[in-house]
Amino acid sequence: MPITPGSVRALGVDSSYPTPTHLLEMQVKKMLGDMSRYFWFFTKLEFSLLNYKKEETDIRENLMSLEGREKFFIVGENDPGLAAATQEIFDAAPEPKRLLTLEISHTSPQLIDRAEQQYENHVVNFFQENLPLCGE
Repeated sequence: MPITPGSVRALGVDSSYPTPTHLLEMQVKKMLGDMSRYFWFFTKLEFSLLNYKKEETDIRENLMSLEGREKFFIVGENDPGLAAATQEIFDAAPEPKRLLTLEISHTSPQLIDRAEQQYENHVVNFFQENLPLCGE
């Protein structure tokens, strides 16, 4: 779905997968380790059957509609697969954009209070810098 002009002024992305199928594959690998081609074939087939009426969209396809709008991507080193997926989205995104790499992603239950406060400060500062204080 294309972004309409003026509808998005700034975008923050924390640990994102480009497609739902990519999410499924990474989560299954995380839970079960490497899987056989047959297991993955049947897992993906079942996922497709459950979602057969929904068209899968790769979010990288519509990133150019965000050209000129600030984008803030956050990755955590604790999940290399997810960090790589987010890095791919970051690389495909047009300028202006920023990338913040944290030891532990906000999506991780391992995040401690101090790290969570730093994370929240980064996010709040990004939006304070890029969004007007009053409605326009």
